[in-house]
Amino acid sequence: MILVTGSSGLVGSHLLFRLVSEGFNVKALIRSKDKIQAIQRVFGFYTDKAEELIHNIEWAEGDVLDILSLEEAFHGVDKVYHCAAIVSYRRADKKSLLQTNVNGTANIVNLSLAKGIKKLAYVSSIAVLGQNAEQKFITENNLFNEMPKSTSYAMSKFLAEREIWRGTAEGLNVVIVNPSIIIGPGEWHKGSSQLFSEIYQGLKFYTMGVTGYVDVRDVAYALFLLMESDIKNERYILNSENLSFKDLFDMIADALGKPRPTLRTNKFTAEMAWRLFSIISMITGKPSAITAETARSALESYYYSNQKFTQTFPNFSFLPIKDSIAHTAKIFLNEHVLL
Repeated sequence: MILVTGSSGLVGSHLLFRLVSEGFNVKALIRSKDKIQAIQRVFGFYTDKAEELIHNIEWAEGDVLDILSLEEAFHGVDKVYHCAAIVSYRRADKKSLLQTNVNGTANIVNLSLAKGIKKLAYVSSIAVLGQNAEQKFITENNLFNEMPKSTSYAMSKFLAEREIWRGTAEGLNVVIVNPSIIIGPGEWHKGSSQLFSEIYQGLKFYTMGVTGYVDVRDVAYALFLLMESDIKNERYILNSENLSFKDLFDMIADALGKPRPTLRTNKFTAEMAWRLFSIISMITGKPSAITAETARSALESYYYSNQKFTQTFPNFSFLPIKDSIAHTAKIFLNEHVLL
């Protein structure tokens, strides 16, 4: 029996689809039963048998911060995929980031040790990888640098990884993946999927900053390959391509049939933008699409190497991001028509 946490999230739902499609016995941790409908929606992107597959999953209501519900969810389980996390770049979410991402991961590690779990796969982030000015490409060996520009999200994932490595010191077998920005069909009002909504609605600004991108289906498959392998106590960057935000936004705009953003953002306009969006957020009560952390990071250029993973799995090929965008845009447009 396999347990998946964060099963209604972008990675978790796609991982669930792969596992049940492969015929594995899967238990999914969800906060409430109404999340099942959202997961079935994702399954429906890939099959006309979504409802049938959903019925093959054992559902466990609970939360990574609720030890009693976790104890029940771990019953009969021998492998765990820990995908649950809060992804936020809002300063107001710092406390919840640390609670869920760090304390929740500590709970998963402690129960995995107590229950004799054979292997734990953890979804981390490239945010925990430090930058070295002498390196062109960031690798798994780059150590986290706590600097003033480090985000609360990055700090929470770094501390969560420390809990995972603590588990290895106590005898737990683990694998860690560090995905770059994940592209795929999820909730259009949050995370990287929100980019499709913003550009569809006429986003006009871009930056020349560079970062890495990877398809959510590749993340799910990579997790599966690592779990089913004999590999343990290693981590891997999952990255398809390093692209400028301009190139990414242009590709999304083209796929959606919308005008490309035309106004280049510099440091001054970026600082103005996040402050303006913060005011709008206070007025509307809705989370801001741009925060101080995202505005500043969008101006930086970071290049990530996927060499360790591709050398470990030479038959694996990352999906081109242009194809990932085309796939996601098609689903976005289909759902937009239905709304």
